[in-house]
Amino acid sequence: GAVPSPDVYALSAAVVNHSEHKARRLLGTDWICVKCGNPFPPSKNYLANLPHFKCTFCNVENQTSYFWSMVKCLVNDVSLNFKIYKQRNGQCVLFALFAVCDLARRMRGARHGLIESNPFSGDIMLRYYERENGYTLLEGPEGGEDYYVYENMLRTAYLYGIPYR
Repeated sequence: GAVPSPDVYALSAAVVNHSEHKARRLLGTDWICVKCGNPFPPSKNYLANLPHFKCTFCNVENQTSYFWSMVKCLVNDVSLNFKIYKQRNGQCVLFALFAVCDLARRMRGARHGLIESNPFSGDIMLRYYERENGYTLLEGPEGGEDYYVYENMLRTAYLYGIPYR
């Protein structure tokens, strides 16, 4: 049968910052701006509640905030560290799409304690793109403007899927 999705409390308990090599919940705390005194509760996010980085009224930085990276987290003992692809000229949209899809896939698997990390195939995806659109990424429409390339890449991915190696 289907595995039920965990609730927010179960997800919060499963989040670990493995850069510190110990299990702890990632919860930001309230911050009061030292210049104007305005209070800022942490922003609630899927993986962690993050403190405000700076005051929205006077732009004073929160000196107590911390650096947090999603790719350094474990969810149900599964790393979210997604692959950074080596880009070739004119293919940044393709590899940005791969990075987003890889992170979404890892999050989906991690919610159930599964590792999903098969590498994507850039060469196959480029062939799909050229077949669907009638030109290469470098030739691109409107002189290769990013908006059209991105839209065409998403349409190609929707029609053919994202191929694995």
